[in-house]
Amino acid sequence: MGEISSSATAALDLLIKGISGSAALTGSALGDLVEKTRASLDGVLENSLSQLAEDFRQMISTILTDLWNNYKDAVGYFTKNA
Repeated sequence: MGEISSSATAALDLLIKGISGSAALTGSALGDLVEKTRASLDGVLENSLSQLAEDFRQMISTILTDLWNNYKDAVGYFTKNA
């Protein structure tokens, strides 16, 4: 009876160690995945933000240029027809 009890205890200990080891490996893998994802997102965001800033500058420049051209055309039209 004692041998069966000690065998069952040993089997449970092995099962617990296996589960603990598996959990540790899973945690480590998840940590690595999170770290790689963060590094990847940092690169994407850095490139995206610089591209976004450039596109925004281009948009503002186009708006101001179009406004100026429309103003000049309106003044020209007004002076020609007044």
